[in-house]
Amino acid sequence: QTKKERWILLVWAFAKEDIIAPRPLPVEHNFNAETRLCTVPVEATNPRSFMIGLFTGADAGEEGFWSADNSTYSVELPCEPGYYCMGGIKRACPPGTFGWRFGMTEETCGGQCAPGYYCPSYMTPQPDAAPFTVWPGAPHLTATDLECGNVQYYCPRGAFYPLLVGGGNYSVGGSTHNRTRSGQVICPPGSYCDGAVPTLCPMGRYGNRAGLLDSSCAGPCPPGFYCPGGTVDPIPCAPTEYSTGMVAVCSACPGTRTTPLLCQHEKGCCFRG
Repeated sequence: QTKKERWILLVWAFAKEDIIAPRPLPVEHNFNAETRLCTVPVEATNPRSFMIGLFTGADAGEEGFWSADNSTYSVELPCEPGYYCMGGIKRACPPGTFGWRFGMTEETCGGQCAPGYYCPSYMTPQPDAAPFTVWPGAPHLTATDLECGNVQYYCPRGAFYPLLVGGGNYSVGGSTHNRTRSGQVICPPGSYCDGAVPTLCPMGRYGNRAGLLDSSCAGPCPPGFYCPGGTVDPIPCAPTEYSTGMVAVCSACPGTRTTPLLCQHEKGCCFRG
């Protein structure tokens, strides 16, 4: 027997014990769109306490024979996947969680959604969410229902919706197709992060701190130094070479000079001293 079949037999067994009234009364199902709370009252000939993992409802009957004060429950039903039941009340699994089985009894449901995925459940659209965010308006049955998106967004475990990667950071984790990023890391020195993608500082520039935002990095390489791509700190020219700044390599002096230059910021230094 499947788990669902066992629950059906359980409800049938309750009916045999007169949990279901001989003539059940119909009931109004009150539904709150914000909390997804469904209350269904029941009252049987022999009232009894409900079991955990179940919610109370009513069999079909004549219209108009329900109690406005929620005192006419007539049957217990197993909480279906995506919901949990406490105190005879069925509630949707909250944002950031999923629920795959029948009869869940805690707000944690089946656990948090997996890293790289998001679960908004019944949330309404949020102003800081990605424009491509899906808002299903219903609880989730799996931990991997909705992929996070692209490299500019990340979804940690239990994410409600995709989060924008901060400036000077890049996204990490997930699969090679880059749709399931799960975290963000600050851009290391010698590189910059534009659009959440790490890139080496260009030749002629350097980046001596973490979290740089664009290709200007920390600044241009100063005269007397050289900066190949990805330079953290400017590198001094050799004693017999010079540079005028913003270069990837230093220049040698004309001729065969072997003595150190007195200055290194221009070509003229080669003819001094």
